[in-house]
Amino acid sequence: MQRPVDTDAPGVLDDIYSWGREPFGEYFFYFAADAKVVSDGKVNATVAPHSHIEAYVTFETDAVAVEREMQHRVASLTYGSTQDGRAFLDGMLGRPIGDWGHYPQYPVIGALSSDGSSASWFDFNRWGSASLGLTFVRLEQDRAIHIKAFSNDPHAVPRQLLEHWHEIVSVYAQIPYKRFTGAIRM
Repeated sequence: MQRPVDTDAPGVLDDIYSWGREPFGEYFFYFAADAKVVSDGKVNATVAPHSHIEAYVTFETDAVAVEREMQHRVASLTYGSTQDGRAFLDGMLGRPIGDWGHYPQYPVIGALSSDGSSASWFDFNRWGSASLGLTFVRLEQDRAIHIKAFSNDPHAVPRQLLEHWHEIVSVYAQIPYKRFTGAIRM
């Protein structure tokens, strides 16, 4: 699913997911996933392994507050430390996610950028099978723009995921402000 940034009709969760994701008032502008998790035109997020990328906005105050808190945490990460996201990620980009097994089982979160109104970071986790997430968040007025790439496919090469994510961020990071209503909220 791909909608222009100036659309008056972004998608909602029920347009995209059939199973495996709770709604929290998102309005989707972009979504792409592995074909193996799509059935009848909708995604079953419980199918593993898989990769997906999504870009959405939310106006839900608690969801925006969570994004704001995560943005502050990312901004507080010290570059040059073991948590330096760019150094960690650069060292792993050419290797499939499944080859990252020698890293510890606890999650690793690393900052990629932070400028006050937006932040981006990666999270790598190896509970059971390895997974990689790349997240961009921009906070504006009463909304959050959220762009996330995720993969727990052991054969996925992070460089390809990162390049696709950068492309989507370049298109959707500046979605013009429009107020939407009607998205489902649990």
